[in-house]
Amino acid sequence: MADVPQFRGIRKTNVQYADLWKPINFPRALAVSVVNHLVDAHKPVNLVTVNKARVCHVGEMDVEELYNAPVKLIPTLSFDFDSQYPAFSEIADNVPKSPLVIRDADGRPLRRLDVMSSVIPDYTTKGLPPTMSGPEMNVKTDTAANLALSMATLLMSEKEKALEVLKGDIPDDVDWTSWESASTVADEVQGTLDEIVTTFNDMQSPFLLQSVWRSDDEDLYMADDAMDAFVWTDMAFSRLFLDAPSRATSGMSRLKRCSVRVHRIMTLALSGERPDVAALMRGMSYGVSGDKEFMVNGKYTNRLMACDRLTRPALSRLDVTFLASLGFEDMLKPERNLGDAVYYAVRELRN
Repeated sequence: MADVPQFRGIRKTNVQYADLWKPINFPRALAVSVVNHLVDAHKPVNLVTVNKARVCHVGEMDVEELYNAPVKLIPTLSFDFDSQYPAFSEIADNVPKSPLVIRDADGRPLRRLDVMSSVIPDYTTKGLPPTMSGPEMNVKTDTAANLALSMATLLMSEKEKALEVLKGDIPDDVDWTSWESASTVADEVQGTLDEIVTTFNDMQSPFLLQSVWRSDDEDLYMADDAMDAFVWTDMAFSRLFLDAPSRATSGMSRLKRCSVRVHRIMTLALSGERPDVAALMRGMSYGVSGDKEFMVNGKYTNRLMACDRLTRPALSRLDVTFLASLGFEDMLKPERNLGDAVYYAVRELRN
């Protein structure tokens, strides 16, 4: 381990340290390092929550609250990647692995989080004032399933009331494997999820850790105000597919499909029917394959997460050099790419 550069604050993990630098793990490990940098700088993370009127707001959360551990114990924590989260396995079968599970020194899970990395501005907000820019967010199917499980787990203590809300006026004879049938109640499904957010608003909990990095408009380089960390609660995250405008003019909408899938997993889990999550997601694919659930652009995400630290992230480019130990840039040597080579050559010569 001594020969491999280490990420800031990640002393224990379930992954071989060298493997943290692989493309699938690097963004997740770096996101944790950004949070650990904020700990050392005595700064909170940004927290995206939603109120009873279903309007998102960006506030702050102390890292020790996020990690569920006092600051003095953070060095003893284990940051486990692609790990099973026991609370999900207790209510459903074939659940996705969680991108990040934080465990104490005895291996007890303290917090689970999905993890995402995003760049600002995206293609829809390039050229706009920095206050109007936002990140594109590509949400995977496993993230949607984890969201349903997260909300179902939280609502177990109020499951009878929650089930009453979820079932609403939706008939019992819906064929959830057929979009022709499911689409007839899609609006009602979204309405019940809206009501869940309103009724159980005080039960929302951290769900997704999003590291953001800002570039200078179309540049590939980091801006001087370089990186920050946002944490979305589960209920706030649901606004990405419940409120975003659908681009489908006919046929299936990915946003409505996500609503139907999340609703179905929650209803079955709260009913004690232990849904087979992998089989359910396959059976409700409605002819669209792949692991992409939906995408929202920066113009929309700006509406939900606009704040001073989205415009001016807390970590500078200099701070980024301290997110891992000396020499870590050698682990990130990019592959030689003709497009990149031409871009840099022309840019340098013309400037």
